[in-house]
Amino acid sequence: MAREFTEDYPRFFVCRTCGRFSPWNTMQNGGYCSTLCMTSYAQCVTCGRYLPEDALYNEHFCGPECAAHYRFLKTLGPKPVVITRERLTHEFEDDIVL
Repeated sequence: MAREFTEDYPRFFVCRTCGRFSPWNTMQNGGYCSTLCMTSYAQCVTCGRYLPEDALYNEHFCGPECAAHYRFLKTLGPKPVVITRERLTHEFEDDIVL
C-alpha cells in the first residue's frame, strides 16, 4: 500500500549543486538547498581562484592585479622559441672541391 505525501511525510528533493537531500518546502529557487548552492562560481583566468560570478573583475579575473598580470604575460611575456638547425661545415664536405 503506497503512502500519499502529506505534511507528516514530507517530500525530499536533491539539490542540483551538491546532491544533498532537502525537504521540498526548504528548497530555494529552482531546486537548490541553500543560497550558497544557488550562487554561480567562475575561475580567474590568471591565478585559478574561484569566485562568485558577479564578483569577477572584467568578467575573467579576480581583481585588477590579475588582469594586469595577464596583460603583461600576453604582450611582454615569454615568446615562442623557434629552433633552427645549425649548418655545420662537415655536413657539406662533398661540396668542397680541392
